[in-house]
Amino acid sequence: MEQKALIIGEETVRKYLSAEDVIDICEKTWRWYGEGKVVMPNKITTDMSELGVNGWFNSMPSYLAPMDSAGIKVVGGYSDNPKNGLPFIRANLLLTDPANGDLRALISGDWISDARTGAQPAVHGIQGYVKPVITIDTFFGGDPTAYAVCGTVVALRQQDAEK
Repeated sequence: MEQKALIIGEETVRKYLSAEDVIDICEKTWRWYGEGKVVMPNKITTDMSELGVNGWFNSMPSYLAPMDSAGIKVVGGYSDNPKNGLPFIRANLLLTDPANGDLRALISGDWISDARTGAQPAVHGIQGYVKPVITIDTFFGGDPTAYAVCGTVVALRQQDAEK
């Protein structure tokens, strides 16, 4: 049987993955984690600076039973990137079939990682424990993750206004 895998670039990810999609999956993943339906071991950090590379990366594997999906996100910081016109933080994802290890997809993960990181505080801060308290949002920073937090908060505020 021929193995078929997708290679999904950053432009395609940004076109088809909205802030609302990210909010939805973050909420589901937290619930599934609490229900014991997610395997998510500790991340492994690889610091390459001791061998002369100005960077590091984290390897973050997981298995989500409700989605029947396994994979790993590799995200890191690369000090030389900004002077070369690239973002400091870069991410990539590898998805596999958990039953047999077949490769399902290689995905450019810059937007996914920024959006997921941005959605976490928004989901917990606005929809979580302190929902009645937070009425004014303040943002610091100007990196892609800060913009993702802002976009997620705006999307959540719009969802609340529509209810």
